[in-house]
Amino acid sequence: MTLPVIGLTQRVEEVAGWNERRDQLDQNWARFVHALGAVALPLPNHLDTVKALVPGLAGVILTGGGDPAALGGTTPERDAVETELIRRAGAGAFPLVGVCRGFQSLACAFGGRFTEVAGHIGTPHPVTGGWGGRTVNSFHRYGLPQAPEPLIAEARSAGDGLVEAIRHPSLPLAAVMWHPERTLPFDPRDIALFRNLLALP
Repeated sequence: MTLPVIGLTQRVEEVAGWNERRDQLDQNWARFVHALGAVALPLPNHLDTVKALVPGLAGVILTGGGDPAALGGTTPERDAVETELIRRAGAGAFPLVGVCRGFQSLACAFGGRFTEVAGHIGTPHPVTGGWGGRTVNSFHRYGLPQAPEPLIAEARSAGDGLVEAIRHPSLPLAAVMWHPERTLPFDPRDIALFRNLLALP
């Protein structure tokens, strides 16, 4: 049986000593996608290449690392790739799930307004709501007080009420602020959630 292919966006890192601008991805992402019953395909931050790869994708995960331009980020090549992937997913090409920065990218695409927050970097905290009822990890300095319409808040931080998970009511678009790949062993609730959101068999 051929496994579905899930595209993964990558962070951009400047390596001054080598005069290189690199695409990078935590190896745990390949393991997490494997646990979903799929195959991970790291996507380069090169728009034309990603456009050529889109027809072979069963789904996309916008991974974490850095901030989009709307929040002061300086990786326009990644912004362009993620904007295109959100557009394609919104047109029904595949399901898309954002994680941390990917959450920011999706919310910003709908006009979401973030604020700088304290206590969300390296600080596990409980979340409430439909996808809540548990403690999640946290590695971000910008929070979303309200989900922009038509996105729906599916989880909020129990302490300050910041939105921690969103989904579109009719399109295959969703995102979470926590990192499922950084919880080892992987949380079965994250496996079930991502399998459902990515419509995996």
